[in-house]
Amino acid sequence: MRATLYQYALKNISIVDGDTIKADVDLGFGVILAGKKIRLEHINCPEKDTEAGITAKQFTWNWITSKKSDIVISVKNHREDKYGRILGSVVSDGQSLAEQLKLAGHGVDYEGGKR
Repeated sequence: MRATLYQYALKNISIVDGDTIKADVDLGFGVILAGKKIRLEHINCPEKDTEAGITAKQFTWNWITSKKSDIVISVKNHREDKYGRILGSVVSDGQSLAEQLKLAGHGVDYEGGKR
């Protein structure tokens, strides 16, 4: 059985670190979840207070600000993680932010659990 994916537009995006952003999630029909933290799934970037973490955060900022079309999040469910973040895939122009971070060497595969 195939998992259902839900997609929502992201607005007013700011960068927390390489694999976490903060954004308003547009659910449609004028309903907005304001200022939600979003954790990219399937990736782990270096900690934000390291040189590599600062570089990953800058890469994420550059990727977000370079997009000309909508940036959307795809989620499999509507649950938050233990830190109150939404876990999902952030995509624009047919590109996954997590995949681009990994291709550029700023993150590694991560499926949860201890790092």
